[in-house]
Amino acid sequence: MTVLLPKYTVTVAAGGWVQPVEGVTASGTYHAAGSAWQMCGWHTGDDYPAPIGTIVHAAAAGTVVHASWGGDAGGTGPAYGNQIIIDHGGQVRSYYAHLSAIAIQVGATVTAGQVIGAVGETGNAFGPHLHFEVTLGTSSMPSCSQFTDPVAYVKAHAGTAATGTALSAALVAAARSQLGVAYSYGGGTLTGPSAGIDGRTGWDCSSFARYVWYTATAGKITIPRTTTEQVASLPVASGAMQPGDLIEFWIDGSWSHVGVYIGAGQMIHAPNPARTVSVDSLSSGYYTALKQTVRRPR
Repeated sequence: MTVLLPKYTVTVAAGGWVQPVEGVTASGTYHAAGSAWQMCGWHTGDDYPAPIGTIVHAAAAGTVVHASWGGDAGGTGPAYGNQIIIDHGGQVRSYYAHLSAIAIQVGATVTAGQVIGAVGETGNAFGPHLHFEVTLGTSSMPSCSQFTDPVAYVKAHAGTAATGTALSAALVAAARSQLGVAYSYGGGTLTGPSAGIDGRTGWDCSSFARYVWYTATAGKITIPRTTTEQVASLPVASGAMQPGDLIEFWIDGSWSHVGVYIGAGQMIHAPNPARTVSVDSLSSGYYTALKQTVRRPR
C-alpha cells in the first residue's frame, strides 16, 4: 500500500539522526527474548507505540531501497507488513515496519526528518506501533549479529531538529491516514472513528478535523467539536493557506462544513453519508459556489 504525501522535511545538523516518531518514547524492548521474533529469537529493533496515522520520519539521510510489503529485515514474508528500508551509506541501514501508509518510493533520496510514512499495525503486529531497526556492516539481508540497539544508535548520532513545516506534514499525514473511512454523523472521537447517530462507525466533518489536529500535535491542540466553534480559530488569508489549515464552508445560514487543506488546491474531508473520507478540489463547482473562510487552530 503506497500513499504519496508531500515532501516535507525538518532541518537537522549535517549527518545527524532524529527519532523516527516525534514525542514518543520507545518501548525499550530491543534484544528482548521471545518466540514472537522468529528470525533471531529476540527483538531485533525497538517499538514506538502510537496511534495509526502518526507520521514517521526518516531517521537520517539516505536512499530508499525498499518501500512495500516486506518480511523480516527486507525478506518477503508477512512479518513486517508495509515496510521502508533506507540505506545510509557505510553499510548502515534503517528499517521502518508495520506502516499504515508509505509516502516514499524506492530510489528516492531522503533527508533526516523527512516524512516517509505513517504508523500502522500491518503484518505481525500486536497493536499500532512503529517497529524500528538499525543494522551495521551490511548492504543486504542482515545476520542477527549485525543488528544494533536503534534508539541508542540514534542518540549517539543525533542532530538537532528544527521546526518549520513539520507540523504541516503531520497534519497532512493524519488526514490521509483516514481516507476511505465511512461518514457517520455524530461519529468520531479524538483518537479514532466511532459509531454515530446513524450507527455507522466513521467521521463527520468536524470530528475528522478535530482528530487530525489532535493526532498531529500529539494531543497538544484540541480544537472544538463543532464547525460553528472551530471557525473561532485564527483567521488566515486565502493566499496564505498552509497544509493543515481548516477550510470552513457557509451552508444554509451557518458555518456547517469543514475540510483540511492539504496543498495544491485540495482538501481532505468527510463530505456526506453517500461518500467516505475523500480528497476534493477546492476549484470544483460545488465548493467554489460556497462562501469560505480559512482558519488555523492554535
